Amino acid sequence: MQSFKDKSGKTWSFDLNIASWRRVKSETGIDLADLTPSDGKTMLDKLADPITLMEVLYVLCVPAADRHDIKGEDFMSGMSMQTVESAADALLEEIANFSLPATRNLLMRLLKSSKKFVEKRNEQLEQALASQEMESSLNSILSEVYASSPASSEQTQAPSASGN
Repeated sequence: MQSFKDKSGKTWSFDLNIASWRRVKSETGIDLADLTPSDGKTMLDKLADPITLMEVLYVLCVPAADRHDIKGEDFMSGMSMQTVESAADALLEEIANFSLPATRNLLMRLLKSSKKFVEKRNEQLEQALASQEMESSLNSILSEVYASSPASSEQTQAPSASGN
């Protein structure tokens, strides 16, 4: 069983089992146990779309949503992109745990590598944003964009002798 929190802090828990797997496949067309490509995309490719991911998670969370009389639209309204990221991690871990042992090991290694990649990328972005060079470059670009925009040239033109 995995869980994630929505933007209001409510915890959503879900369990991937044969019944929930069938429900997801029936309602979304996504087979959470099939890693082979169909229509040119793997199940993981399809889950990279935040809307599709949240539709799958809603189907998995329906039992809890029903207990609180929460419909799909309300469920999705409670999500943010930060929520999507933590929910995706939870779903991928649950898929790995649900998988056959050989696939589970592969998925766990893939998940671990993916998390390391994201952490490294975030560190690099933080370092770049913290550097004085980046700030100077951004200021220079913004100054050029602002100076060349039609609105800024209209605002800075001196009024004509006729007052127009």
